[in-house]
This record gives sequence, C-alpha cells and structure tokens, in this order.
Amino acid sequence: MPKTLNPQNAFPPNIPNFPISGNNEPIAIEPLENAVQAVLNRTENLHVRLGEAETQGVKRVQTVNSLAALSAATGFNNGDVCDVEGYGRYRLYNPSALTADGLWVLTAAGGGRWVHVLRDMRGIGNGLATLDSGQRLAQDVRDGSIQTQHIANQAITSAKLAPGAVVGHLGYTPLNKAGDTWTGDLIGGNLYSGSLLALIGDIDQAKWLMHLGNFSISFYSDYNNTVALSGLPNHAYYGRTYRPKASFTPEGHLNIAGEYRGRYDHTNRFSFCAMSGQDINIAGGGFQVLGRTFVSVPSGRALYLRRVRAYTVGGSFRARVAALYGNIWVASAETLDADIDQLLRAGPASDLVYIGVDNISGSSGNFPRGSGAWVELEIR
Repeated sequence: MPKTLNPQNAFPPNIPNFPISGNNEPIAIEPLENAVQAVLNRTENLHVRLGEAETQGVKRVQTVNSLAALSAATGFNNGDVCDVEGYGRYRLYNPSALTADGLWVLTAAGGGRWVHVLRDMRGIGNGLATLDSGQRLAQDVRDGSIQTQHIANQAITSAKLAPGAVVGHLGYTPLNKAGDTWTGDLIGGNLYSGSLLALIGDIDQAKWLMHLGNFSISFYSDYNNTVALSGLPNHAYYGRTYRPKASFTPEGHLNIAGEYRGRYDHTNRFSFCAMSGQDINIAGGGFQVLGRTFVSVPSGRALYLRRVRAYTVGGSFRARVAALYGNIWVASAETLDADIDQLLRAGPASDLVYIGVDNISGSSGNFPRGSGAWVELEIR
C-alpha cells in the first residue's frame, strides 16, 4: 500500500543511516523514507518561519526583564531585536566596536553589542533630552526645551551668570560701590545713613559734603569750607519749628547749628496774610472777611492749615481761616502763634480760602485797623 508522508514543523540537524550503493546492504524502503521525512520537516519549518516573518498580523518579539538579563542572553544572531522591560527595544550588532555604557550600549554574551534603537537621536536638535554616561544632560538646551518652569526657585546662583548679564538686562548700572557714577536727577525718596559727596562747579575746586545721621552739610569753594550746617534732625518732629543758631568761623564761614526741619517751596507749602486797613464795626455774633486766595488741590491730596499768627485785639474778636466749601478753623484766643495742622479741603478741588474775624460777643464792636492774621497752608 502506498504511504503518505506528512511534514512536521521541526528542523532535524541531519539524515541518519542514508543508504549508500556498493556496500552490499539490502535495499530497504525505511532509510529512504526517513530521508524524505527529514527533508519534508526542514521544508515545513522554513515555511513556518517565512510565514511568521512576511504575513500580516502581530509579530511577537522576545522580551527580557532587565538590562542584565539582556546582556546575559544567548542564542541571538546579528540583527535580532529584543525588548527590555522599562527600557525599550535593543538591536544586536555582531561584531561591534562600540563602547558599552550600561544603558544605551550593552555587552552581548554571545558577542557584539546590544544598542538601543533611540541611541542615535541623542544629538539631534529638538530631539530627545537624554543623559550621557556621566548622568548629565546630553542634549543642547538651546532648542528651547528647558523653560523657566523647569528650573527650581532660587536655583540659579551668581556663578552661573555671565559678567555684566544683570546690568545688561537692567539697562543701567546700579550704584553699589566706590567709584560708581549716576547720570540724571535723583527724584524722591530719602537718604538715611552714610555720607554723600558731590561736586558743584569746577571739579577740582567746588563740592558739597553731607553726612547723614548727626546732620551736617558742608559747602566748599576753592578748597575752602564756606558754609556748614549741623544739628540733630531726628529730634525734630512734624508740626514743630526750630530756630537754628548761626555763627561765623574765623575764616568767615557761616555755621548753622540746631534742629532743622521743614519745606517751603511756594507750591505745596505757602503763606498769605490779611489785615484790616481801617476800623471795622462787626455786629455781635457776626463775621468779616479780611482777605482770600484761590487754591487748587490735586486728586489724592488735601489742603491743610499748618500755622497761624493772629492779632485780633479787642477782647471779643477771633481770627478765622476756612475753605469756602470746606472746613473752618477759629482761633481760641485773640492773639496766638501756633502750629495747627487741620484739614481744610480734600482734593480734587478748586476753592477759595479766606482769612476773617469772628465777633464772639453778643453786641457789636469795633475791630481795630492793622489787626488780622498770617497763615501757612500746605498741600500734601
């Protein structure tokens, strides 16, 4: 009976006991059958391998659990690939002269090197931000991948800044050491400590020197100290006026010593006065305007009455200072010289401010010629 030989998915390494002519052995069908079967099995095995490589569908790639397991694995040929858990895919190059670094390039137990498939992208602009063998960033960060939010707060030290980088960004050089020079005017603010030396006029002949703390200001001309002011300004307080003492040095220099405070610039602080040019009869409980001025107060500021010197003799007369649409101040005595600091009008506003006199008695009286008041106002 004929026999059907079925191929098996196997790859026998050899064909044993194949008959050879001339050795006086009897001719039998079994050795020939075994030989044909071996050929069929090899053919089937190659067919299965080709189907796995070329047909559509998911192709299984061998996976190992660690880099150490990949380095120790055997049975792989040049060009084979293998996945490592957590690290990705590696390809075997055998032979290979690459230097193993423990991450991107691994030594293969069967010879050659396992190389990560992304290794060659490290140097590509806008590519992967990777680490080199020293665990440092291997990619050029000028591609913009490193941004401010990637840098920890207070992590950039002065040693990392190029000389002049801060000044270049500010656009000016801050004053911070001997020899620094400013340009333009210093406006606003206060100087509380240290000393300040400035030149006025010829650079080799004129200067003024101000020491703060114990308050001394000296003016020089032609190398000579021409005027010196000194005192203790921190002992003065707002609303008080001190009269400094003045004297001359043997060289003719003026020395002013005493507590010193105040501002009088005719814009924010100014004064005016009003006196009667003749006797004025004022009814009991009545009021008479002696003089007035017009004041504009900016938004965010206010007009204050700072000081009054009043002379309203007669017993029943009192000086009055008021804004037409604001507050009123009336003197407590017929003559006085006092600091007041009372709000008259809040800005923004334009208003008339007047000096007048009240008759506080119940009967009319004669307000004498030459009586009135001097007042000091401030906008702040």
